[in-house]
Amino acid sequence: MVFFGKRKRELSRRLVIVLISAILTGVLLSAQDNSPEQEEPRITVEVSPEKIIVGQRFDLTIFGDFPSYRNVAIKEPPLPDGIALVGGPYKSAQTVRVGDMAEARYIKKTRIYYKFKVDKPGIYTMGSFILSDGETTLETDSVTFPAVAFDERSFKYPVFANWYSLPDEVMVGETIPLILEMVNLESLTFPDSVQIDPPAGGMFERVNALGEITVKEIGDDEVYLAPIESWLYTPTAAGRIKIPAASVKMGNIVRSTDSHMVNVVSSPIEIQATGAIGSFSLSVEVENLPPLKGQESLLRVLVEGEGNLNYLIMPVPEFSGISLIDKEEISDYVPSRSGYSGYREDVYRLQVGDDANLTIDIPPWSWYNRSAGTVETERTDLLKFSNVFFREETEEPSFGDQFELLSADEVTNQRKPFYNIAFYYLLMLPGVISVLTALIRKHYDARLSAFSLLLALFISSSSLPLSSMGEELEKAERLFAENRKEESLAVYSGLISENETNSALYFNQALIEHELGKKGNGVYSLRKALNLKPGSRLYQKALASVEREYGLERQVRATSGLSPDLFFLLFLILFNGGALIISFNIRKRKMELTILVIMVFFASLVSLGIVFYSHFISVSETAVVTVPEGELKKVPGGSGGSWLSLQEGTAVLVLSRSGDSLLIRTGYGLEGWIDESSLLFLNGEN
Repeated sequence: MVFFGKRKRELSRRLVIVLISAILTGVLLSAQDNSPEQEEPRITVEVSPEKIIVGQRFDLTIFGDFPSYRNVAIKEPPLPDGIALVGGPYKSAQTVRVGDMAEARYIKKTRIYYKFKVDKPGIYTMGSFILSDGETTLETDSVTFPAVAFDERSFKYPVFANWYSLPDEVMVGETIPLILEMVNLESLTFPDSVQIDPPAGGMFERVNALGEITVKEIGDDEVYLAPIESWLYTPTAAGRIKIPAASVKMGNIVRSTDSHMVNVVSSPIEIQATGAIGSFSLSVEVENLPPLKGQESLLRVLVEGEGNLNYLIMPVPEFSGISLIDKEEISDYVPSRSGYSGYREDVYRLQVGDDANLTIDIPPWSWYNRSAGTVETERTDLLKFSNVFFREETEEPSFGDQFELLSADEVTNQRKPFYNIAFYYLLMLPGVISVLTALIRKHYDARLSAFSLLLALFISSSSLPLSSMGEELEKAERLFAENRKEESLAVYSGLISENETNSALYFNQALIEHELGKKGNGVYSLRKALNLKPGSRLYQKALASVEREYGLERQVRATSGLSPDLFFLLFLILFNGGALIISFNIRKRKMELTILVIMVFFASLVSLGIVFYSHFISVSETAVVTVPEGELKKVPGGSGGSWLSLQEGTAVLVLSRSGDSLLIRTGYGLEGWIDESSLLFLNGEN
């Protein structure tokens, strides 16, 4: 009895365990069977093949959870432009496998099938399809897919070339950007070539890229919209203008934009004198005030801002009592989406005349503000000045009152500059001999140095030119005193032809030419005298006086202002002194003397350099205008019209020659062509 009861209790415990295990297993299996059904969407849409090529057909398939396909009604979205329906919809029952192969289950669904054809490349979005069987209504998500052309079949997305935001209407003179963009680039690459025919009826300029690179997302991918090339176009006449198509070659594909028609209308009548369209400001500045007679003044007219800086007409000032010497146009602007950004400046170089009252009138300057849609005008005040004469009659005597003819003795005693006589370089002989003597005899011999110095002085002095002009000079002075100035001038001219290196003759000739009113010849003679004797303070003062009297400012330099003879003498002293120190130091060999020698010889080289620099300035290829008005032209020859007139006595630097025309530069830096017959050359080219 006891055994039986124990066995019964054991069977009951086992039964409970088996029942609990069965329940848990059923729950787990039920969860596994229900899990795929919960995760599986009730309606899906698919497009195949994955890559669609233009001209080919593609399929669109919808799977929906409907028990019977026969009762399903479909509401279709409108088709995008470029896609055509070929067949469908076709409805059928479809068994769909769910889960892995090892634990696969099969579910019955309704299948809706369409067949379409794509006619052109693009990225298409098919809208939502709505399916209903009367009890259940399901809606698909919209689906986006690309279609590529045959030549870009290796790409994932189609590539296009477009114009960026071209306007339909612009004004005459309005600068617009033409930005060529490439769309849907998978990587940023430069095109192999870009071709476009320039639009007619305007100014067309290629500029650096104006657009910005942007990134666009297509599904999980990113593509680029990038500016490839940019131009700025400014129409110059009203009418209909065609912006031609641009063609881009990238690898094996060629893409072209569409052409675009632009209506060009006349600008507002208020700005037709300036043609300015954009956002600008005007400023005026005058330098060197009050203006002095014979001196240069500067007028600066500045327009800055953003717009058609390449096209607009700058304000043109009107002058009264002031002569225009030169006009310089300065600009600095860069391309932008609104045209050009920067400034333009006109710089006028002016010279004051003899009028008591001087005025500069800049007319009102207007522009059209495109962003505000209004005409704006900038007005400047009338600039008025009182003329400050350069020299009052009682303030400074004239050139003729300050200087008089050099006497016959002074003229006869004129010598060529020392530095320009080869024999004077023998004065370096004492230093050379002292060094050689010290090297040979190992000690300095003052007697030999003294002898070499006397020998060098004797040889160099024997080279001094002697002249016998006494009678002719006295005759010229007598004729001048008798007011027979033309005859006196002829005598001096004859003496100069026989003594071309005598600077005093040119000085006296300049005085007579001044008395006779020959301005250009007088300036030429004084400059010739300075060329022959660059260090003469008398000649420098005389030239400055006569050029000041004639109102000739900013002339080409006649001399360096330094006396080459003085520095040549300093060179000889330093050279010989350094040689003597070397002679003493050969035996003693002291470091202090060695350093002193280096310093002395360095100073001697500097002195010699100044000598050659002064000589270079004096022999530069310069000339003087000797006609009342020297006509300056922008191009050589008779075909070039007159540009500016150079005042008689103006000194110029000759740059080059073309036939009988010479390219010259004035002291103002102005360059132009002038006829050779208008000049006298200072270096014997006439």
